[in-house]
Formats: sequence, C-alpha cells, structure tokens
Amino acid sequence: MYNLEGRVALVTGASRPRGIGRAIALRLAREGANVVVADLPAPFADFPDYGVGSVEQAAVAEEIRRLGRQALALPVDVTDSELVQQMVERVLETFGRLDILVNNAGGVVGPAPVVEKEEAAWRKTLDINATGTFLCSRAVAAHMIQRGEGGKIINISSAAAKAGAPWLSAYCAAKAGHHRLHPGAGLRAGSLSDQRERRVPRRRGHRPAALGLAVGGPSAWHPLRRGAPGSR
Repeated sequence: MYNLEGRVALVTGASRPRGIGRAIALRLAREGANVVVADLPAPFADFPDYGVGSVEQAAVAEEIRRLGRQALALPVDVTDSELVQQMVERVLETFGRLDILVNNAGGVVGPAPVVEKEEAAWRKTLDINATGTFLCSRAVAAHMIQRGEGGKIINISSAAAKAGAPWLSAYCAAKAGHHRLHPGAGLRAGSLSDQRERRVPRRRGHRPAALGLAVGGPSAWHPLRRGAPGSR
C-alpha cells in the first residue's frame, strides 16, 4: 500500500503484545520501514503501582526483523527530556536518519473523579500523555528540519479528547491538548505541508484518533496520508 523503503520510524509505547503501538510498528515494517521500538521498561519511581503492561521490546523487535527490516529496541521515559534526547541521538547514531515519529505512549495514573483526583496523579497523567508528546515531537522535528528532507509526526489521540469521561479527566484533557499542540507545532516551524485527523476503526469501545503532521517543508513523499495503521 505504501513505499517506506529506506525510511526510519520511531514508535513510542510500542511493545505491549496487544497494543496499538506494536500493531503500528509491525505495519510500518511491512511497508518497508526500519523501526525503533521505544517503551517504558519499568514503573515510574514516583508511582510504583502504575502498571506498564507486558513490555516485550525484544520480542517486537524480533518480529520486525523477521519481516526483513532492521529494528532497534530502546527503553525510554517520554516524560524525561534528557532521556528523550538520548533516545533520538541513539536512533541517529544507529540509522543516520529519522523520518517518522508515532507518539503512541500514553496512560492513566490514579483514575478518579475530579474532586478526588490527587494532584500528583493529575500532573503525571498530563506528563505521560501531553508533555511526552511535546518532548518527543520537539526533539524529532528539530532533526527533520535540520536535515531538510521532511518527515511525518503522528500523535495518537482518543475519542476521550472530545467526549470526556468522569474518571479520566486528566487523560481527556491531555488528549484534547494533542488537537491544539499538533497544528501549533507545524505553524511555528513554518513547514506545515500535510495536517489531518484520521479515526482508527473502533475496537472494544475505544476509538483513538491519529493526527498526522508533515514537517520540514513541502514533502515529496506522502506514505501516511491515508491515516495511521493499527488498533488498540
């Protein structure tokens, strides 16, 4: 369907066996891209009870290699700007380029009604879903613009950004932020060439939205124009 031969894609939150990140990573590999599988390797130190699911980066990377593509598994905490920068630098050291970023990492800390929500849990949820997307986008977009060949940044949002949910107020607020961060990032760079929202087919009552942004001037390649693959 697409031709991503020679492209390098970075997918955050990509190693849960039944997760959308893994599905996206494998689809990108099938379309010809070499893929970086990035994920949180352990619970947050300040929230030890926060589950990270079954993180199997090595297994996902091996699946990608069996498809005939190169793969790199990297641990990362997207809420830490230094770790995000180190991740991007490692990708560039390994592949020499980075063409596609999929900001898929997300989660909820301490779900509760607003009046019962702990401030620390509110802030951490925003950090994971909103700040993490900002930090990864900033680091990757800087490289794309400097290289001058363009690239794609896809933010995985959620129907919760518009519908809301009483126990997920912080998550809903963070995902709604994607819809404003996304166009703002492209306009600030002065390089917006393709920006759109696509809805991923609903599965088990959840319907994420994929926001696509082309960075680095009018891009000569539009392989992700039809929307991001995968489903939760």
